[in-house]
Amino acid sequence: MRRKPGEVAPVRGFLARFFALAEVSALSLDLHLARACGELCAIGGTADVIDALVVLVAREHRDPILTNDVEDLRRLDPTARLERIGAGRCER
Repeated sequence: MRRKPGEVAPVRGFLARFFALAEVSALSLDLHLARACGELCAIGGTADVIDALVVLVAREHRDPILTNDVEDLRRLDPTARLERIGAGRCER
């Protein structure tokens, strides 16, 4: 499917609107946070640094994590507030 010049793909459009929200901010993965992710991966027995990053940021902000990957995240932090999402519904 070809798009017209300047036309935004649906996912990119969604992400652009999401990041434009006042409640959303982006963070930089600095050396300190990268090392913390590596340490959490070692403790949790995983190599998924993105899951580790999500857990660490949620901890810092005391936020719940919406995920369809509850088991992997629970391994990284058994105390994390995880809410399973998927198939159009949210389960706790």
